[in-house]
Amino acid sequence: MFYLLFLLLGCFAFYSIEKQHLCKTYIVYLLSLLPFIGLWIFMVGGQYNVGTDYQSYMAYFVGNYDVSYFAEKGEYCFAEIVSLFQSIGIYGQFFFYIFSAIAVLLYIQIAREVTTTNYTLFFFLFITITTLFHTQMNGLRQCIAVYFSTLAFLEFIWGSRFVPLCLMFIAIGFHSSAIALVPLFFFTKISFPSTLAKVLIISAAVISLKSFDDFIADAILFTQYDYYAETEYFQQDISLLNKLTKLAYLPIYLLSISVIKQKKIEGVEMRLFQFGLLAYLIKTIAIVSTVTNRFGYYFFILSMLPIFYYLRSLYKERKLILFWTICAYILLMYAVKVVLFPTREYLYDSILRTYF
Repeated sequence: MFYLLFLLLGCFAFYSIEKQHLCKTYIVYLLSLLPFIGLWIFMVGGQYNVGTDYQSYMAYFVGNYDVSYFAEKGEYCFAEIVSLFQSIGIYGQFFFYIFSAIAVLLYIQIAREVTTTNYTLFFFLFITITTLFHTQMNGLRQCIAVYFSTLAFLEFIWGSRFVPLCLMFIAIGFHSSAIALVPLFFFTKISFPSTLAKVLIISAAVISLKSFDDFIADAILFTQYDYYAETEYFQQDISLLNKLTKLAYLPIYLLSISVIKQKKIEGVEMRLFQFGLLAYLIKTIAIVSTVTNRFGYYFFILSMLPIFYYLRSLYKERKLILFWTICAYILLMYAVKVVLFPTREYLYDSILRTYF
């Protein structure tokens, strides 16, 4: 219920600045959102033992473990930030607030790269469909890398070259696995015909239901992630039911192909739509295994773009019954996860509880 309240407050905050036309300049946009930004940072930064990695990170944040371990893996950005604050006597929960603030500011910039309006819809889909808001409370380093790499792709598609390069270096500096995203910059102009797009979406879903654990285990033996092959983490296979829940929005993606067929958008927005479709295909196939599913995190936000542009077009065309029906379905699926059957990062607890 707490997450639903946060979603409601967020939608209200973004809707308010849209209606008051406060999102035309970045500074006014940011200042108008400050109260909600503060709540967002306080909520994510104030998490307590949410997910499975909280205690592991806390061990580094309080100084029990040396963060040079991450520097040795090439994750210098994460290691240096922690070392810098620890050098001035700051330890513990404070770091969750710092990385939460970084994530929120990156999200705000990502939203502005995608749309100059419709921030309410973008936020709604970000919380309900991508689940990155929840995942960042668990996979902290990788999720920060997700924000940076997502922004890098968006900047690249808009025509920038130097900024995406810097952003990718930072992303890799938070989680070395982000280096695997580099080849995808050659596919940012990809274009799927509508019929092929539907075939690929269905094919990706079918492939994702198969189990490739043995193949993945053999493949990662030749990478820096070879230790996963023998860990309990790898043995936690993604169940068929779990996979089906991850495919819950497949019908909406099939409907969204009408954007291509009817040419409802063009230019950079169509490129974003097409690349978002590629991201969805990769994210879908990635659920064949627990390890590859983690790689799929990088496509959480990008894979949301086809649904965003589709719903935006429905609203502009005043097809409001279909628009609200789809939104209600998305909200229902989200409510099932955070209210009826909350587990791991969907089961929120606050650090404030430890003071009472």
